[in-house]
Amino acid sequence: MRKYLFVFILIPLCLLNSCEADRLAINVTDSAIKLDIKRLDKALFPIDTSDIAAKHIQLKEEFGDFADVFLGYMQQTNGLKDFNTLPSLANDQVYPLVMTVQEGILRMEDEIVSQMELLEDGFKHLNYYFPETTTPDIVLMNSWFQYGIFTTESVLAVGLDFFIGDTIIQEIYPPQFYSYMKKDMQPDYIAVNAMYGWLYNKVYPITGDESTLLDHMVYKGKVRYLLEAMFPKEKESTIMNYSEEELAWCYKKQLAVWRELTKVNEKNQATIYEKKKSEISKWVAPGPFTSALSEEATDRVGEWVGLQMVRDFMRENPEMKISEMLKQNSRKFLKYYNPKR
Repeated sequence: MRKYLFVFILIPLCLLNSCEADRLAINVTDSAIKLDIKRLDKALFPIDTSDIAAKHIQLKEEFGDFADVFLGYMQQTNGLKDFNTLPSLANDQVYPLVMTVQEGILRMEDEIVSQMELLEDGFKHLNYYFPETTTPDIVLMNSWFQYGIFTTESVLAVGLDFFIGDTIIQEIYPPQFYSYMKKDMQPDYIAVNAMYGWLYNKVYPITGDESTLLDHMVYKGKVRYLLEAMFPKEKESTIMNYSEEELAWCYKKQLAVWRELTKVNEKNQATIYEKKKSEISKWVAPGPFTSALSEEATDRVGEWVGLQMVRDFMRENPEMKISEMLKQNSRKFLKYYNPKR
């Protein structure tokens, strides 16, 4: 016989998502935040080896230490200290493909400009909620298929090669880029994913104390809620990197998913208290689908449920600041979650 863990659910004060949108609709037009955006992709490609010393000086002056991070750490070379670095990259067998990608990036110029405006607005919101946080320099790069998002203490770098929606170019990408990954490589996700990387690494990093599936669901839900606060006009599908169809599946199956999450096993333990990393990943790890459910299930459903938990919690605690919400234990979110909404 199947057994389920039943959780007492409060009736929400606000039944519509518009209530949450109103809460997050703050005015940041007077913010002094201005992003410093640099284009490493344009500065580097095509690679010019006619005057290597001058090129090294240019890259160092324009991009500072990040030039060596990109060339040395990301590309696994000796960086700017070695005059063979640029020639070796220009002669690499992957270089022609990288240049094809760069041509695709240059055709995205309008989308990139729009996404940088959106990202700047996101950092204005971040500064409103967390005025003590640093606003990083933004470096846009063609990462040579290495990183979609990369952060240092002062730089937020975006690999534009991870956001080319051109399916013809995607077809020639290296084999480690699976179909489910290519599906999400859309320019509309640049600002949201860049901010996600900054939040995850610098503003609200994972502590390592998250031991259960519930802990991971709520943590990821908190970060997605932060994204909604940074981009209050963006659609939920964009916040989650879902298609409209994938998001619709989540809402349609929400109650059935919750029944699976609260199912009690032979050890009298509900699924949400699972501690095995392999089992937790089945609910929250990126993939073609949520493997804990079925091949028809939208991927990362556990993360999406986590976002709904945080939303419900904030609806029922209208006076709580976002910074205080982040400090709350994951179990506190359980009693406010209503999967029947």
